Amino acid sequence: MCLNAEAHGPIVFYCLGMIRLRTRRALLALVVPALAVTLLPSGVTAAGPGPGLPKLAAVARIYPHLADGQVTRSPADGVSGVRANCEDGKVIEGAVGRSASYSTKRHPVGTPRNPSVDTSTMRFGSADRAEMLMNRIGAAFADCLLGDSSVRVTEFTAPVGDQRFGYVLRMDIMKRTLIMRWLVARDGRYVVLTGASSMGKKTPALAPFVRFTRLSLRAAR
Repeated sequence: MCLNAEAHGPIVFYCLGMIRLRTRRALLALVVPALAVTLLPSGVTAAGPGPGLPKLAAVARIYPHLADGQVTRSPADGVSGVRANCEDGKVIEGAVGRSASYSTKRHPVGTPRNPSVDTSTMRFGSADRAEMLMNRIGAAFADCLLGDSSVRVTEFTAPVGDQRFGYVLRMDIMKRTLIMRWLVARDGRYVVLTGASSMGKKTPALAPFVRFTRLSLRAAR
């Protein structure tokens, strides 16, 4: 419905939020093939204090247009699962995460030159656990997103962390193109999912996005 919506204003931002949520569910396919991990309110006590998040000032050193922008952060919470049918699943024992979105007040969706950016930072019980979960990525990505013919997906890689998986997604919304660059990266027992979103024909630049992902990994600790 969002991809073909004939509406304006707040509807664009609502649809972007729904697409981001669906994308997070797909990209964080970190458990068994029957589950995909996503950062959702779990309704359970988080496993200790949550991992850190980048401060707006640090993000603005990478993306100067965000210097007078806005940031929305989530409190520490459990990392919940999403089943292969993309419905909510189980909470991952010993895992805790947080998320944040950074955007300008004038252009919450972002432009190719000045994208909005997001990060989810997660801490698992051990590096072995996080590595095992990273190795499972892809199952729910295919189930939840690749089956959608309205989404065009390409892969990319970047020198970040011990493991990483990158995707660029393109979809048409109200005769415009929404482009999202997403990267899942692991460093030890920490995993981050970063995203850069814009409306336009060009993909948000890779170099600052890699710096943002590295910043997120550092901040998570």
